[in-house]
Amino acid sequence: LSGKYKWRKLFKICGEDELLQTHLKMMEYQQRVLFSEATARAGRLIDKMCNIVDVSGLSLKSISPQALEIFKRVQKMDQLMYPETLAVTYVMNAPWAFRCIWKLIKVCLPQRERAKVRVLPGGRKGLEELKKYVDEEFIPVQMGGSCRTCGGECVSGPTGSGEKPTLHMKIMMEDIKQAVWKTAEADMARRNPNIKGSEDADNEL
Repeated sequence: LSGKYKWRKLFKICGEDELLQTHLKMMEYQQRVLFSEATARAGRLIDKMCNIVDVSGLSLKSISPQALEIFKRVQKMDQLMYPETLAVTYVMNAPWAFRCIWKLIKVCLPQRERAKVRVLPGGRKGLEELKKYVDEEFIPVQMGGSCRTCGGECVSGPTGSGEKPTLHMKIMMEDIKQAVWKTAEADMARRNPNIKGSEDADNEL
């Protein structure tokens, strides 16, 4: 729900580096946790993501030069650390302001990445179009779907405004810690086969 974010207000309490760190955590969560879970469910390799971006409420006042600078830094980070991870981005409920802002930000994207951005019609028509590509059970209730996996709190704040953390964010951070620990254990085991992982140690107790 990007259109709901109050970027100018956000920058008063959070610096650019903090926002970049948050984005990095989310990308690592996707790489280490979500892709692994999706691969296990599908029985085949899943290593690309589909973004659904709701920009309803977006206005020219919502965007500042600082927000555009962060967007540029995020794109550079993703192209360097997570190349070819994006499969497609669906933009929903785009107001007229989006087209103006899109002209500014698309120049930061390589041509192959721009081609992955698809702007859907507004309202119900856009939702029905989205359902052709994404099952309704995976579309958040805030966007007209039926997904309540996170209790309707998969975005920060009651309306995706980013004003407060959610239970989903806490679970995400715990999952990342577990994934990082498992990776570290596996790395130690490769280097020294005599070192037992936490699960092996627990079994011996």
